[in-house]
Formats: sequence, structure tokens, C-alpha cells
Amino acid sequence: MTLDEMNAAIAMESGTESLMESLLITDVLGYADEAVSGSGFPVTNELYYEYDYGDSWIVKLTKLKSCEDLVANHSVTKEELDEARETVKTKHKPVCLSRVGLNVMDDVGGLSGFANFLRAINEPEDKEEAADFRRWARSMGWKQKKVDPKKVL
Repeated sequence: MTLDEMNAAIAMESGTESLMESLLITDVLGYADEAVSGSGFPVTNELYYEYDYGDSWIVKLTKLKSCEDLVANHSVTKEELDEARETVKTKHKPVCLSRVGLNVMDDVGGLSGFANFLRAINEPEDKEEAADFRRWARSMGWKQKKVDPKKVL
């Protein structure tokens, strides 16, 4: 849902612009299988976040009613789930337990630039260029190893 669509879906005398910074994601985002009404909260079952406007990474956010399925399908362990629950309770912050896809990367030129970057470091025609790309990527905080989803938020 775009901000314009959300503004059209919520009837407020003064509009929703003044609320944007104070809306709680838990109010706006319903569970993946939850019905949304169109005239109240939750507003949508999925949010799209555009990151790094020049590169236009689009991140889709969804919320599950239960995370037990993640344990059942071996996406996370019971210990990871318990640790996440404790973080939510004690630190009052969301925890990302699972994700689909790779980390977004700043200033790489969007999806096509990222594909070119991966090709250049994994199938290098020029080993010196590949080393330069790796140094640059590390300076941007990129790591070639898989990033733990819990460290995303």
C-alpha cells in the first residue's frame, strides 16, 4: 500500500500526514491472513518500504500471527525463538526472525548494479577489479557471509 492509498483508506479530518511519524507498525500492519477493513486499522497486510531512493530497493514487510511455523520448518530454532521473545518483552523492540532474499546494499546501482557487483566478485574477468569491489563493499558494511536476520532490525 502506498502512502496515498493509506491516506485515502483512513478518514481523518486533518489527514494522516501529521501522524506518519507516530503510527505504530502494529496498528497499520495486519497479520498476513487477517482481513483488513479499508476504513480502520489494520490498514494492510503488507507494507512496502522503498530504501535508498536512488537505487530503489523495495522491501516487503509482512507479519505472521504465530512464529511456531518457523520452528516447524527449521527456519529458526526453539532457542532463537525464545531469545527473540525475551528481546521483545525486555527491550520492547521488534525482532526479525526470518527473511527471504538478500540484504540491500547502498550505492551499488539498484538490483542490476548489485547483480553486476556479484558477477564481478564471483566470476571475475579482472582479479584486481574484483579485489577493488570487495574492498569497496567492505567499506560499505557488506559482508559476503549470510547475515543473521536478528541483526537486521
